[in-house]
Amino acid sequence: MAEYLALSIVSPQGENIASGRKTLEVRSWQPPALPLHDLLIVEKPGI
Repeated sequence: MAEYLALSIVSPQGENIASGRKTLEVRSWQPPALPLHDLLIVEKPGI
């Protein structure tokens, strides 16, 4: 089974990232390498 990095995003920002409307996501951690490849974006419902 393949392994992927996953990024959990609050709705509707996951859709905005996937469509290209949101191009910057700031996190408190730094990924091991850039650019990220094979990244799974998981959109969870907003509050």
